[in-house]
Amino acid sequence: MSHRYIACDEYGFRHLPRHLARSGRVSILRQMLLEFDWLQSKLEVVDINGLLMDYALVSSDASLGCLQAALRLSSHILVEDKTQLPGQLVGRLMTQTENEILTLLAQARQWCGYPWLEPLTPTLTSPNGLRVRTLSGHNDWINTVALTPDGTRIVSGSNDGIVKVWELESGVELLTFRAGRYGINTVVVTSDGKHILSNSDDNTFTVWDLRDGRKLRTFSGHTGTVLALAITQDGKWVVSASLDHTLKVWDYATSKKRLTFSGHNESVRAIAITPDGTRAVSASWDKTVKVWDLDSGNELFTLSGHSSLVRAVAIMPDGIHAVSASDDHTLRLWDIIQGREVRTLSSGKVALLSVVVMLDGRRVAVATATGEVEIWNVAQGEKELTLNAHYLPIYALALTPDGSHIISASIDQTLRIWQLDINNELDNSTSHAEWVTNSSYLTVLKKERLTDMYNPGMVKLEKTPIK
Repeated sequence: MSHRYIACDEYGFRHLPRHLARSGRVSILRQMLLEFDWLQSKLEVVDINGLLMDYALVSSDASLGCLQAALRLSSHILVEDKTQLPGQLVGRLMTQTENEILTLLAQARQWCGYPWLEPLTPTLTSPNGLRVRTLSGHNDWINTVALTPDGTRIVSGSNDGIVKVWELESGVELLTFRAGRYGINTVVVTSDGKHILSNSDDNTFTVWDLRDGRKLRTFSGHTGTVLALAITQDGKWVVSASLDHTLKVWDYATSKKRLTFSGHNESVRAIAITPDGTRAVSASWDKTVKVWDLDSGNELFTLSGHSSLVRAVAIMPDGIHAVSASDDHTLRLWDIIQGREVRTLSSGKVALLSVVVMLDGRRVAVATATGEVEIWNVAQGEKELTLNAHYLPIYALALTPDGSHIISASIDQTLRIWQLDINNELDNSTSHAEWVTNSSYLTVLKKERLTDMYNPGMVKLEKTPIK
């Protein structure tokens, strides 16, 4: 802890910024928030979220906004290891030109509380990019992600049977519970925001209380693992898709099976329901997309064209068109009223694993097997943006209800939150930054002979004794 703030107790670190703001001494508070000693001391005594909350007390300007964004990007590292603050700030902010930021970095470079690695080039994602925050806490692949209807909470499910609930704004992990022994392939949040539905190990799916993770009830009837779930907007019907090649429609209130849709020849991997709740669209490993009448259970169309398994499907806001994503490297836009293909979009040589539709009804975000998120204008047939989002495949995407952010879920065991502003330039440092910012990797570096593991031209090992 800095000698300057050594007299502060926990109460002081938690509440001094609020007292300064309320008493009108905002200029003093602003100066504190731009001093490395305060940042490191508060981080050690409180935590990164407590530190980030201080910035909401001051009207943001260029320097404060830049620093806050850098701290937010580093939060998943600093939760695990508070000694990484100087390296994180230097790696993210060295390209900034504001005098106050340069002064802060000079202070950080003089810090000698612990040995730390000083980046000599801007190797970490800068706060000028589209990434807002990384959420880490899962210990296995993340297969699925959903948002509560009010957009305040993220729900994720991983390959080890764990479901987590996160607060979107702060990134705080609110709830963790075990939903099965093995992979959680799908999670859905009910329209009232009270319940989570997820698949289970025994060919069933289960309803959980979102507040405390209590199991409420289970739906049984499939003879294979449930791979996807969808709920009508009125919350009346649930549609499940399974490894047993079928879809089933359930009464959500009674858990009773209403209909079974048979017609696919392979596992059904994804489902989407039209806004009016009259039709369901399914995507299968049999390379087809099918359109079903939810009232009668009749198959209306089989849409063929993909040359490999279809991983994902989403319905456009007009309720007339759907878009599917496949291992054959293409997106296909379908007219689900007339049962015909409208357009094929090719991403090149990479499998497409997930797709969500933007609120404008013209664009979609697509997750790839190489860790990118691609933004496509399906109306014009053009790719507008590529985010180097993760260094491993992205299995799921979710869009906030207001359309301002997208969440990507990867087998690298992290979730990432992205600000959707397609007019901003892409931050091309993202893909390299993931190797540098991964907390487990930094932990290994600290335990090994650092001079042997890093190129001396890239980092500098501070050998100042710990004080």
